[in-house]
Amino acid sequence: MACDILNVISKGTEKPTRIMQMANVTWDDLVIYLEALIRNQFVSRKVEGKRVTYSLTEGGSGLLEHYTRLKKEAASLQLETITKERITKAMTYLPTVGSQDSGLYAAMERGLKAKGAKVLAPKVSGKSGAVHTLGLVVQSADGSKEGYVILREVDETQVMKLFVTQLDTDLSIHVYVSGEIPPKVSSLAQAYSLELLPWNELGSRGGPT
Repeated sequence: MACDILNVISKGTEKPTRIMQMANVTWDDLVIYLEALIRNQFVSRKVEGKRVTYSLTEGGSGLLEHYTRLKKEAASLQLETITKERITKAMTYLPTVGSQDSGLYAAMERGLKAKGAKVLAPKVSGKSGAVHTLGLVVQSADGSKEGYVILREVDETQVMKLFVTQLDTDLSIHVYVSGEIPPKVSSLAQAYSLELLPWNELGSRGGPT
């Protein structure tokens, strides 16, 4: 809101009522923000007789420039289009666990049980209240809980959902991919600190053989 006011003033709008209209703020908000901007020397106020004008200081111009650049960089987030429905979808991960994957999960479960792990329900409630479904959830001998997912193919959307699931549940999630891992997907997973592993590395990483 403060930067919206700065932006209006930077375009030469000087009258407070006009600033209020163009910045789309209430009069109370305008008064509060103008006071703060003037007190912190982002805006200067000049009085000539009955004429009162406002202009940006060097600090105000710098702040607006930083804000404009940040807003441009953040545009790819499309924050204005995020809806509750989209967030709910992102918070719920439903892996494909069909008959074609049952053998892989069975092998994984046997290996984990051999290491003293206890198999738990695959559905986990997150801090958000969303229920996340994983391929396998276990409690290790040391009491820590971990989630396992096997994917035949993986894309960026799946990686994003896995990251959200891990964040919401505090589970350490291990993702094994039986198919190819595209470089772009691998790069995104690294940015999320989410490790994607080929299925054939499962034994070498301490999992079931």
